[in-house]
Amino acid sequence: METNASSSSLLFFDICTDFIYVGTRSGYKIFKTDPFTLEHADDTIGCRLLSSVPHTYFLAAVGEGRHPTESQRVVHIINVSKKKEIVSLPFMIPVLRLLTNKSRIAVVLESEIHIYDIHYVNFLKKIEFTAKNPKGIAAINSSGKNLLAYPGSADKGDIVLYDCSALQVYREIRNAHKGPLQTIAFSPNGELIASASEKGTIIKVHAVDKTNNTSYAFRRGVNNSIIHCISFDSRTSTLLAVSSGNGTVHVFNLEDGKGNKNPSSGWRDYLSSFPVVGSTNVRAFTTIPLGTPIKSLCAFSFDSTRVYVLTEDGKFSQYKLPTNGRGEAQLVRHDTLF
Repeated sequence: METNASSSSLLFFDICTDFIYVGTRSGYKIFKTDPFTLEHADDTIGCRLLSSVPHTYFLAAVGEGRHPTESQRVVHIINVSKKKEIVSLPFMIPVLRLLTNKSRIAVVLESEIHIYDIHYVNFLKKIEFTAKNPKGIAAINSSGKNLLAYPGSADKGDIVLYDCSALQVYREIRNAHKGPLQTIAFSPNGELIASASEKGTIIKVHAVDKTNNTSYAFRRGVNNSIIHCISFDSRTSTLLAVSSGNGTVHVFNLEDGKGNKNPSSGWRDYLSSFPVVGSTNVRAFTTIPLGTPIKSLCAFSFDSTRVYVLTEDGKFSQYKLPTNGRGEAQLVRHDTLF
């Protein structure tokens, strides 16, 4: 869950949403979400990309690019507690995205992904794309199967799930969307993957397991929009928050998609025999207006009762979800990161 929030700052939550990471031209800061406090700060390297290694003091970082020591083509592995670089990984072209889980580091370039063992930072595999991925769209699983997700096509909404342990393709989800992918995200329990196309009107959720055909579809809106972030709640993986370029955060409940099968006849009867096919008319049970079209990230508190929102202007807001399942989310706290 990350965004290049502006030319001078980067924001993301760690996988458990316990911490917020802020990368700037002058360094990085780490804030605890609850209670909101500054935990670490370092001004030794300007950061364009950051990724935290779960349950450790290690960070992977890519420089802002203003001078050679902060190259956009070098990944730095940093010990946060000691404020010390452990190792650096140079590349020939700029790094577009960094992904980490408890066993792997994935470095996303325009036409390939490099996979490393996280314990010894040993190179394991280079995945070469048949089509370029200029936006660095990719996601990595934090639990369950050790999977990496990335687009399978430049003009269609295919998703490739790659097994980072076996170092081979696990499965492909074909035609998840009609158009090219814009955003993908795994659920914290590792069982689901959510996606949005470049249109941003429909959010799809698919089961990760190749023997499970369960899927859901939710309507964010009718007008095209940039989708900045998709995030599941960590407690149940049944709530889904989606932040969009029109300045809203939509919150969906996967339970609302159950039983809402698309109308079927003929060949659709066969498709409707799958466990769940969500109707694209299922809408959010609450929508959080941010007041202005602004780039944002969203996540859930650990107990799934609040939605966290980070905006590119350095604001951190917490909204309490309605207790009756539908209604307005209430702003309960507002803090400033920079």
